[in-house]
Parts: sequence; structure tokens; C-alpha cells
Amino acid sequence: MTLDDIERESREIKLDGGPYQMKHYRENMREVNEKYKIQSLLANELSDHPKADAIWEFAWEEGHSYGLHEVNQWVGKLAELIR
Repeated sequence: MTLDDIERESREIKLDGGPYQMKHYRENMREVNEKYKIQSLLANELSDHPKADAIWEFAWEEGHSYGLHEVNQWVGKLAELIR
């Protein structure tokens, strides 16, 4: 599965309302975000880096409000800094 596929999947998850739907929405988004994290770190050759989780957390905080693509851009920028 590519990063683009995972981004598309995240856009397809809809919130219809109600407490059950909110829980279901959050679970689905958590799964999609975890898949995206794995693929983003792999694509940027950071999956085995000892600070991969810290890099992801920083990238997430800086970019997630603009979408998963922006998070990946941050991961890429940080990958360049540590090489």
C-alpha cells in the first residue's frame, strides 16, 4: 500500500455523528495513521532509526492539521537533517 493509497483511505473515513460513530471514526483514523507512519518512515529510510518515533511525533505535531501529506513532508525534511 502506498502513501497515496493511505491518504485516500483517510479521506474516505466519515463521521456520521453520535458517540458510537465517534469511537468508530477514531479507531479507523488511528489505524490509518499508524499505517501511514510505517510507510512514511520506510519511504524516508527511517524505520530502523533509533529516533524514528520522536521524528514521527515532531512531524505529526507540525503537519497533521494540514493533512498526512504534510506530515510526510516533515518526516522527509527531518530525514535529510539526520543523514
